[in-house]
Amino acid sequence: MSENGPLIATNTPKYNNYDAVGLTVKRTDIQIREANSEGIGEIVVKSPSLMQGYFRNPEATAEMFTEDGFLKTGDLGYIDRKGFVYITGRIKNLIVSPAGKNIYPEEIEALFADSENLSEILVVGKPLGKEAKGEEVMALCRPDLERLQETDPQLAADDERLLAMMQEEVNRVNAGLERYKRIKYVRLQRDEFEKTSSQKIKRFVYRQEA
Repeated sequence: MSENGPLIATNTPKYNNYDAVGLTVKRTDIQIREANSEGIGEIVVKSPSLMQGYFRNPEATAEMFTEDGFLKTGDLGYIDRKGFVYITGRIKNLIVSPAGKNIYPEEIEALFADSENLSEILVVGKPLGKEAKGEEVMALCRPDLERLQETDPQLAADDERLLAMMQEEVNRVNAGLERYKRIKYVRLQRDEFEKTSSQKIKRFVYRQEA
């Protein structure tokens, strides 16, 4: 994070675990705040390289720090017994089920990495309604249309068949998920997702449409 000048954790040739983001670097203190029963909470950090604050924005600065001076990263994660730091998702992306269980969309999205038919997927929470609390899981699926147009142009032009194919991909992943994490709604996304300058999908745009 640039607010921390910028390194917080890293793997090294000698000490590494590439399922994690690495071990805490020297002179840096990482803590997990408000952890749940699985040990997952917000990752906060303190080090000599922390920023003094955002330029001429004391309100934003205050929101970024805990009362005892730790920087709030906005990332959710945990630290294992060997000290390796894991990131499970972003607080603002968190989906809370009707039963109050936390669902991390990034973890579900990663399960589609080996899909040949899927180009991109975005997992968001679909609110149950004004009177009910919680969200159900919805997936916006963008097929690999370039490949399909070469191999099966008729399929690439047929929304109904594409949606059925995306549902098959979702069913495959759902079979290995706990019930409360399973994707309940599937929506076909033909157009490329709106992205930031760093090519990250603008989740907030699609959460508003859920």
